[in-house]
Amino acid sequence: MNRNDHSWIDRSYALPVAVMDLKNVLAANLRRLRHERELTQEELAGRAGISSRYVGAVERADVSVSVTVLGQIAEALSVEPSELLKSIR
Repeated sequence: MNRNDHSWIDRSYALPVAVMDLKNVLAANLRRLRHERELTQEELAGRAGISSRYVGAVERADVSVSVTVLGQIAEALSVEPSELLKSIR
C-alpha cells in the first residue's frame, strides 16, 4: 500500500478539524462554567495560576491547552477535567 493512499489507517489529514472542534467545546464549556460560578476571567485566572489573557484566549478557542493547564482550570472550577471536554449537543 502506498503512503499517499489515504485508505490506510492513518487519519492525520483529518486531525485539524477534530482539534478545532475540541478547542471550541472547551471554550464554550469554560465560559459557561465560569459564568455559572459568577467568576471574572481574572478571578478564574488567579485560582488556576494562569494569566487572565490566557483564559480569554482559551474562551475564544485561540489556543490549545496542555493537560496540566486543563487540570488547573478544572480544579479552579471544582469540576473534573472531562466536564470541560464534554460536547454540548
